Amino acid sequence: MRQSRLVVLSVALIGLLAGICPLRAETGAATVLPPGVSIDDFGYVDTSGEVIDQTAAHQRRLDALMRTLRADVAAEPHYRLVPSTAPAGEARIKVIGGVQKMSTLIQWAKVAVIDVSASQVLYEKLYTFRGRH
Repeated sequence: MRQSRLVVLSVALIGLLAGICPLRAETGAATVLPPGVSIDDFGYVDTSGEVIDQTAAHQRRLDALMRTLRADVAAEPHYRLVPSTAPAGEARIKVIGGVQKMSTLIQWAKVAVIDVSASQVLYEKLYTFRGRH
């Protein structure tokens, strides 16, 4: 996945989070914290059958995606980034996903945004990436 594709995916997810109106901080408490968002590390599966093992390169790209996505959520004032290992109740929103490399030129990224408190999937999207050879 090229860096520009990482940015597109990250921007799309941040736009989604910013647009979820019902997920605003509760009022009435002395200190009002924005809703917590946890982002699990995405998985990566390579089913392309390519001869050259590119696992290390793919992992670096996936790590870059996760860093970018977390940094973008942390910079969003309406949400508070919390670790995936945070105690129950700390994260109201959970972002999960994975990437699958289908062939030399085709990859998919599937992402879901879950409202943990309501046990409801708010958004699910399949992104496709087609490269140039």
